[in-house]
Amino acid sequence: MITILGMALDAAEAGDRLKAARMLWDQVPAWQIRHNWKDASEICGQRVTPSGEPRPCNGLNVEIGAPSSRCLSKSPDGRGLLWYFSGGRVSAYGVCCPSGCPLLSDERRKGAQQESW
Repeated sequence: MITILGMALDAAEAGDRLKAARMLWDQVPAWQIRHNWKDASEICGQRVTPSGEPRPCNGLNVEIGAPSSRCLSKSPDGRGLLWYFSGGRVSAYGVCCPSGCPLLSDERRKGAQQESW
């Protein structure tokens, strides 16, 4: 049996990432996202991977590994995308992880429960 998350993943694989992200935010229950976090986070519209640009410094700059994905709803100043549009770096946003994810938040779950009534 296919799940709503499975349908969203199929839409993303077919090339319709906007439809997949909308389905993820509007229709997919939080338990499916929690259970399949890796797949669900890949199609989230709030997930961004910053470029691997080195930090400005006067000296040797050694950074090992790729930058981790960031969540655009976890802004450093609490103003969302205004931080980025005012010249801030994407790497200042919070890390994309299940803890603190807006897809798993209580407010989103309450909204989904009220719609199903």
